[in-house]
Amino acid sequence: MSETTIVRVFRYRLYPTKPQEAAMFETLRLTRTLYNAGLEQRREAYRKHGKTLSAYDQQKELTALKEACPEFSGVYSHVLQDVFDRLDKAYKAFFSQVKKGAKRAGFLFQLSSKAESAGRRVIAVDPRDTSQRCHACGHTGKENRVNQATFRCVQCGHTANADHNAAKNILGRAVPSALNGSGVSHAVV
Repeated sequence: MSETTIVRVFRYRLYPTKPQEAAMFETLRLTRTLYNAGLEQRREAYRKHGKTLSAYDQQKELTALKEACPEFSGVYSHVLQDVFDRLDKAYKAFFSQVKKGAKRAGFLFQLSSKAESAGRRVIAVDPRDTSQRCHACGHTGKENRVNQATFRCVQCGHTANADHNAAKNILGRAVPSALNGSGVSHAVV
C-alpha cells in the first residue's frame, strides 16, 4: 500500500493601496541596502582578519543598527534577521560551488558580472584544440606541442610560447577581427 501526498498551491494577488505599496518598496530598499552592507562587512572581516562573520554575528548588531539608523525601525526584526540568513545561505552555496569546482556556466556568469561592472564584456569560446592549433597557419595536431611551454608547428615551422599561441587562438575565436568595438586591438604581439 503506497501513500500519496497531495500538495496544494494557492496563489493570491495583492492590490496594495499607494501607501502600502510605498511601504513595501521602502522595506525592499532597506533590506537590499542591509544585504549589500552585510556582504561588504563579511568581505572586510575576511580581508582584515582572515575569517568571515556568521549570520548570528551580524544579527546581534541589528539593535545597534536600529538605534543608529531610525529608518530601519519601521522594518520588523524578523525581516531584517532573514536578510542575514539569506546572505549566509548564499555565501555557503557560493563557497560550496568553489570547493566542488564551479561549473563553467556559473564561472562565466560571475566573470561576466565583474566584467560588466568594469565596462568590459566576456565572450565564451570553445577552448578545444586552442593549445594544439597553430595561430599562424591553422594546422592542428598534438605533435605541435613540443612540451608544456613551447609550441612548434610541424606544418609551417611557427614557434611561440604555447600559452601565447593558445591565447591568440582564443582571441581569434572570440573576436575574429581581433578588434574590439572601438577599433582597438585586443591582441598582444
